[in-house]
Amino acid sequence: MAPKRASLRTMVSLSRVVRGAFLRMLPTSALLMAVGLTPLMLSNVPGLSPKAPLIAGAELLAASLGYFAMLAILRRWLKSDTPVDSRPSVVAGVVAPVAIILGLMVTGSPHQLAELVGTSAVVGGSLGVGMFFPWLSRSPRNVVAAIVLAASMGLAACRRTPAVPPISPSVLMAADSVALQQYPGAVTGDWRRIVIRRSGAATVVRDSARARPRRLTIRRDVYQRVVNLAVAADFGALPDTIPTHPVFGHRCGSDGPIVVVTVYAAKVAKKVVDDSRCVWAPAALRELERAIIQAAGEK
Repeated sequence: MAPKRASLRTMVSLSRVVRGAFLRMLPTSALLMAVGLTPLMLSNVPGLSPKAPLIAGAELLAASLGYFAMLAILRRWLKSDTPVDSRPSVVAGVVAPVAIILGLMVTGSPHQLAELVGTSAVVGGSLGVGMFFPWLSRSPRNVVAAIVLAASMGLAACRRTPAVPPISPSVLMAADSVALQQYPGAVTGDWRRIVIRRSGAATVVRDSARARPRRLTIRRDVYQRVVNLAVAADFGALPDTIPTHPVFGHRCGSDGPIVVVTVYAAKVAKKVVDDSRCVWAPAALRELERAIIQAAGEK
């Protein structure tokens, strides 16, 4: 029996994939991000978060990990001379910062670190497919294309507007308390939580949920003005998430501070998530947010 012929195709070594992801893509994207952020940090832009470089670094690291993971999966279908540790990975590093911003815009500007990292990892994996798709053997191309399409549809599904059960104005007028929680964006904003109550008690927590709260007392008429603004804004009928709404979220930036307003009434609570970069958000909602902040003596 004749011996089997040796295969002319040898998978790309894992060490080359590591070099491409962490010695080519990651340093290039980090350098570009540093060039963009350094002037902003030095010029003390108002509202610029001091954690912006750390968050941006986490996003780039996640993108590099996604890039590495995708190439580690695809390497068995790549030719041995595929330049995974050469120019294409450098180009991926150049494209990565812009691709991450676009990915965050598609997903409705997520504000939790886990969401930012997850979106960045998906973007990195997509870059891995896009850069080396021509080097793939013909048989797995359809499979890989289907995976990328499914991931894209999953990201787009994040913009679906959930059903919003309306709450009557009379229920809002009887609200026991109103809370505002602000999450910083990747570049601007601070973390804080404000709670004002009908009894006049109010608490403000800044920087961290573990920080010691500042307690104060507000007048009843100040609280009633906030409730009246909630009724005027038809708060009970607003969508749960402004950035994913087809109208209010039509024009939204990325990485902006997120404000979550919650009205607590008897046995019911209504929450609205607002993105400060959504220019078409209801003006009455923005006025309500400012009123809550001013009622607690904040700026």
